[in-house]
Amino acid sequence: MDPLDKIRSLVGSYFKETQNRNTLFIAGVLVFTIVVIFFYFLYIKNTEIVPASGGTFVEGVLGNPRFLNPIYSQKSEADRDLTEVLFSGLMRYDDENNLVPHLAKEVREDEGRIFTVTLREDIYWSDGEKITAEDVVFTVEKIQSRSIQSPLRVSWEGVRVESKSEHEIVFYLEGPSPLFIEKLTLKPVPKHIWENVSNDDFQFSEYNLSPISSGPYKVSSINQEDRVKSIDLVKNPYYFEEAHIEEIKFLFFVSEEDLFRNINKLDSLALPSIKNEINTSFTTYEYFLPRYFALFFNLDKREEDIRKALAHGTDRDSLITSLNRVKKITSPIIPEFYDFETPSTQYEYDPEKSISALKKLDYEIGDSGYFEKIIQEESYFEFTERLREDDQGEEVRQLQACLIDLTKENENLFPQGEVTGYFDSETKEAVNRFQLLFKEEILDPHGFNNPTGMVADSTRKKLNELCGGTIPEEREILTVTITTIKHPLLSIVVEEITESWKNIGVRVEKEILDLQSIETEILEEGNFEIFLFGKAMESIPDPFRWWHSGQTDSPGLNFTNYKNTDIDALLHTAVTSLSPKERREALEDFQDLILEEKPAIFLYSPYYVYMVDGKIKGITEGKIINPSQRLSNINNWYINTKRVWKNN
Repeated sequence: MDPLDKIRSLVGSYFKETQNRNTLFIAGVLVFTIVVIFFYFLYIKNTEIVPASGGTFVEGVLGNPRFLNPIYSQKSEADRDLTEVLFSGLMRYDDENNLVPHLAKEVREDEGRIFTVTLREDIYWSDGEKITAEDVVFTVEKIQSRSIQSPLRVSWEGVRVESKSEHEIVFYLEGPSPLFIEKLTLKPVPKHIWENVSNDDFQFSEYNLSPISSGPYKVSSINQEDRVKSIDLVKNPYYFEEAHIEEIKFLFFVSEEDLFRNINKLDSLALPSIKNEINTSFTTYEYFLPRYFALFFNLDKREEDIRKALAHGTDRDSLITSLNRVKKITSPIIPEFYDFETPSTQYEYDPEKSISALKKLDYEIGDSGYFEKIIQEESYFEFTERLREDDQGEEVRQLQACLIDLTKENENLFPQGEVTGYFDSETKEAVNRFQLLFKEEILDPHGFNNPTGMVADSTRKKLNELCGGTIPEEREILTVTITTIKHPLLSIVVEEITESWKNIGVRVEKEILDLQSIETEILEEGNFEIFLFGKAMESIPDPFRWWHSGQTDSPGLNFTNYKNTDIDALLHTAVTSLSPKERREALEDFQDLILEEKPAIFLYSPYYVYMVDGKIKGITEGKIINPSQRLSNINNWYINTKRVWKNN
């Protein structure tokens, strides 16, 4: 064979073998890939993504915590938020706001007066000590002690508690109460930690900021200088349910501006509804709470016809539009929250009806643009009688009024004067000074060197010259005063109400007070005309303390001084009947009756807005009883995930 042909043959054989090997390799790769894909999809089909442990969650909070202690935590939202994460209650709210056992395994009720709580047997404090009935009894007794000064004390009055065993507690009530069950959301504190702290030192103990907890997390460290700047929590290894997020950091800020400046450090923040949307990638969660804001009337200062006119003149739709994330409310029991029947009595915005009602009360639009009422007709007056000490009557009243008016220019004439209609010694002295002031006209023509203290011809002539003649008509502008707390959202509300009522001819004056003044001047003294204020209820609606006649004195909260025997009977049924149907009917009748008499104008309920980084999963929104409840299932939140085989 030619050497060249031999070479060609060898080269051809080599490439043919190589091609066969490549084909086999590619085929092998394809088979392997198909097998991998098959098993991958088989794996995906038969596994599911579930939360995994790990990660850090950072919450931004306004305020400065002081009491990580359920006995005191109602004092501030910062305290309530931390306590919700650190402590567990005997019962808790589920996703439908029903009360279900938590530390308790079972709750038994006997005719609404005796409640027996059996604790779980697998519950421990974060230091490893067992949670027992003694802890619960200790907590209730401390709350009930006046020297402890717990804000919960009033709600626990009249309740006797005792432990029957390590795991059983019995609560004895003075009378049947369908509302008591909600008090069993009580979060106990550890007796073995607090029993050696005296009542006088209770509020100042270090354990208020370094608690032994019972919830899914425990305190690991606190950054505290002039104030608490941050608190770090880690998972509580003794908690009976699994928590996923490894570490939670709470950062505390003194102002919203400070919080927003540090927003890049945060994974979440709660926003007042007044705030506009901020430029973040956070997911926004809205929560509907059983709270509302209303204009409460002092019924000793404003009659019913005026109240109804103002109700028809309140443009709530415009108000709702001007606010952000609020819901219009028309009733004191918020039927939208509790799924009650909406009230049959409604006072919709109808300015023409308001104006018509005010005209029937003898008001008319004056030059001021507001409704006015004549309180004194134009008249003519002239002193005609001889007046002396001990006289009394209308001319004495006019004399005193004249002298008081002249005191504006002659401050020593009648500085302490009062219009009484009785010519007393002070009035006589004022007449003496008047005669000396105009001595040349009154005394000199008659040769008197000293005043007489008596109104005779020349004195009467001068009085008529200065004070007699036509008395002009006096008009009173229809003016109401709204008192409220200093808060940016409430300032917007007051301005909207002012404009709304201006459109029906009613002038509004504003009185803005701090919280301490509100408590003393408004809630205790009743020193207001219209009070813009918010009220909050629980999972079981209880308007008794706000509207029952017996709650007009402290510690009752019926500061409007509203009294109605029919309302009292309905409220009594609502807080004593053990029949849910009967309580519901009583509350629905209550709302209709109270809306007829208008002791308040119900305005809106603000949504609670919670903004959270999208990396945090497991958060739900909807109805909650209080803002801190958004954190009640924080042990179900997660950042990391993993795949596990499905349970078929």
